Amino acid sequence: MSSTTATGSCLCKAVAYTITGIDKGPVLCHCSNCQKATGSAFANNYRFMKAKLDITKGEEEMVVYCDSNTKSGNTLLRHFCSQCGSPMYLENSAFQGKGLYILFTGCMDSDLRHTKPAGELFGPNRRGWFGGVEGAAKL
Repeated sequence: MSSTTATGSCLCKAVAYTITGIDKGPVLCHCSNCQKATGSAFANNYRFMKAKLDITKGEEEMVVYCDSNTKSGNTLLRHFCSQCGSPMYLENSAFQGKGLYILFTGCMDSDLRHTKPAGELFGPNRRGWFGGVEGAAKL
């Protein structure tokens, strides 16, 4: 599999990143934690594996929240901008250091952010008014 590069930044532009890795595409996550972290009905997450993520601007502005109240029991490291609060990306503690990064597509600047999600996680927690993404796998 070939590597893909993407860029992103927060709302106030204090933080920017570049990531290069294996493109695993986007999924929607309907878990309660992602709903609360994004302030929305779901998180639109873009996954990269065997990736290298570089904070190219504003590393000192990044804050990490250790979300340990998860269904899997793994801690999710939720990285966000301390200035504007934009959720940037997360890491699963079980895979930390192995190159798995999950980006929030709202902060992606590359065209990958327009990719239709191929799957949905935690479907039973999906909001009743949202019928799901047509053709997406229920993971």
